[in-house]
Amino acid sequence: MSGRDFDGFTVVITGASTGLGRAIAVETARRGAGLVVVNYARSAEEAEETARLVEAEGAKAALVQGDVARDEDCRKIAETAASSGRIDALFNNAGVTKFAPNHADLDAVNAEDFLRLYSVNVVGAFQMTRAARSLLEAAPAPGAVVNTASPASWATAHRCPTRRPRAR
Repeated sequence: MSGRDFDGFTVVITGASTGLGRAIAVETARRGAGLVVVNYARSAEEAEETARLVEAEGAKAALVQGDVARDEDCRKIAETAASSGRIDALFNNAGVTKFAPNHADLDAVNAEDFLRLYSVNVVGAFQMTRAARSLLEAAPAPGAVVNTASPASWATAHRCPTRRPRAR
């Protein structure tokens, strides 16, 4: 990736303190973003490092703590971009998982774990998009929404006990 295709953009990234979220934050800054909103739920030190990396690329970084499973936090995250009057790109990257060594063991994840997974990974993306809608629509070209998912969500689907092989 290269160029200045994010020149002057306001970009919001949930789950931006580490991993893919950090990479998106730094790369959009490198490609010209003016404001990069760095969201984190618990990893404040890592988020501060992401903000430093974003600013080293020439963009302004705005840190905002919030859990995308909470609607009020989603509104707070989106509001962080309001000073620019728009959101050009929203990356719904926040996600959680529950490690289960045997994916066929349906008892490895209890109802509470499942509800947390669903609240962050699915409902959170919806709530963030809804919270950011007016700012996305205010962008010169309607803002883009990118939803990411962990390879853990699909890499082992072939081992699911209820999945049947496709007929060929």
